[in-house]
Amino acid sequence: MRGMSLIELLVVVAILAVIAGIATVGLLGSGGERQVEREALRMQALVMLACERAQLSGREHGVQFARGRYGFSLVGANGWRSIDSGPLLARELPQGFVLQVSRDGRALELEREFAAEPQSLCAPGGELVPFEARISGANVPAWQVIGSADGRVRAEPADAVP
Repeated sequence: MRGMSLIELLVVVAILAVIAGIATVGLLGSGGERQVEREALRMQALVMLACERAQLSGREHGVQFARGRYGFSLVGANGWRSIDSGPLLARELPQGFVLQVSRDGRALELEREFAAEPQSLCAPGGELVPFEARISGANVPAWQVIGSADGRVRAEPADAVP
């Protein structure tokens, strides 16, 4: 029975090293892209949930944005208050991600903390104050979440053609 020669063994090791290198570069290169996409899809789903709850409860639900985070609020006797439990709890974007929000084509200045009143809101009738939120990270394509006046919310790559 004949074993493998040293040359054959080195060729197999070299092939495995090349395959491992390609796989590592592929995973590292697209990891940030997947994370930006995941954050945009999460924001889309949560805004849709807030709008659904507004319709079911008959109460307006606010959508609030701050630097690197977003959350939801309800209006009460003393004004708007953040929802601080359940699925509509405020969300922080991962470190290094940037959130930019615009309304009516104008960029909003985002503060560290949520503003006293939400920048968008879901009405009980199914309407939504339109907004565009762009999530970006270093060296990865940005994604945007677009809320339309008719209550539809979509997430897509920022360079997508409407």
